[in-house]
Amino acid sequence: IRCAHGLMPIPVPAVVNLCQAGNIALTPAPVAGELVTPTGAAIVTALRTSEHLPARYRIEAVGYGAGKRPYEGCSGTLRCLLVHADA
Repeated sequence: IRCAHGLMPIPVPAVVNLCQAGNIALTPAPVAGELVTPTGAAIVTALRTSEHLPARYRIEAVGYGAGKRPYEGCSGTLRCLLVHADA
């Protein structure tokens, strides 16, 4: 991608470092552009507690975000859930 710092590979170095440190798995997408930002990677790395959703859970908070770039085959939106496992 082209950014203020010039041409950068995708994922950008900050995302690579954060995902490596947090053991976050990434999946290639059929989209040309940045889908994981350093801010998003930092939030997931800091808050994630498990690889999978619990069998039963309660939603404690919901957050939504939307990007500005149009992507074909991708909405450019994000929904995050903060959940608490039910015992």
